[in-house]
Amino acid sequence: LKLAYDEWRVGQRLAIRKAVSSKVQHVLIQAPTGAGKTAIALAIPQLAGGRWVQLTSSKALMRQYGREAAWLTSVKGMSNYDCLAADDEHEALFPLRRATPITCDDGPCRSEIPCSLRESGCLYFDAYRGAVASRTPLTNYDYWIATRRFGAGLGYADGLLCDEAHDVPDK
Repeated sequence: LKLAYDEWRVGQRLAIRKAVSSKVQHVLIQAPTGAGKTAIALAIPQLAGGRWVQLTSSKALMRQYGREAAWLTSVKGMSNYDCLAADDEHEALFPLRRATPITCDDGPCRSEIPCSLRESGCLYFDAYRGAVASRTPLTNYDYWIATRRFGAGLGYADGLLCDEAHDVPDK
């Protein structure tokens, strides 16, 4: 399964087997800290097949998944990506330099100004397109909800894996 673990912990195989073979639409796995929930969540889509979206409650959890599963395709909100056009093609639109980089959420394309990087070369839009095309996209609840509410979403999914699912109702 290409997981970065040497051996299975007690209960992991059973949880994975039950989730993959379940006939019900929703499967909830509640396990204590240290039980290996991340390994379970990474194994299920590989064994179940199809396209699965991995959702987390935070960017910190996204980083953890990214370290443990290089095959996941991560995408976050526009504020997480530097706007390369602000330092190049549209530099004149930003005469005052900030202490921090200009991010894609403040980029020219947000004001419907054409940007040559949008179709290829933009850190955000390239990540978005990569996630849409991926069999295993990874994002956080806030981004998932926002893209489905205000945009095209990340496409069809055979399943969603919701890490820290107790956070879902608040989102």
